[in-house]
Amino acid sequence: MKVLVALLLLVQLLSCKVVPFDPFQPLHPRFLDCDDPESEEAAAIAVDYINAHHHHGYKYALNSIEKIKVLRRRPTGEIFDLELDLLETVCHIVNPLPVENCTVRPLTHHVSV
Repeated sequence: MKVLVALLLLVQLLSCKVVPFDPFQPLHPRFLDCDDPESEEAAAIAVDYINAHHHHGYKYALNSIEKIKVLRRRPTGEIFDLELDLLETVCHIVNPLPVENCTVRPLTHHVSV
């Protein structure tokens, strides 16, 4: 019985896909320019995500991209670390109007807490 269990574990271990380590691919993050098209696309996706998961208050619009850093994720992929400046709009979060059609709320209408 122990031999059978050991054989099954060995088969599972051998069937796993091993991702080779590439020592020439840099591990340090890369920094993008804030006006780069890839940065703007990542920021738009981030603002859409924030508005989709924000369940109270008003929608946010992108004002500017402060900083963007791209980290490698093993075995594949990248993680975007964004620092964004967002502005509150006059459209409530339940309003079906896209955020691109909403006007930005003036500073005089903000409530400081």
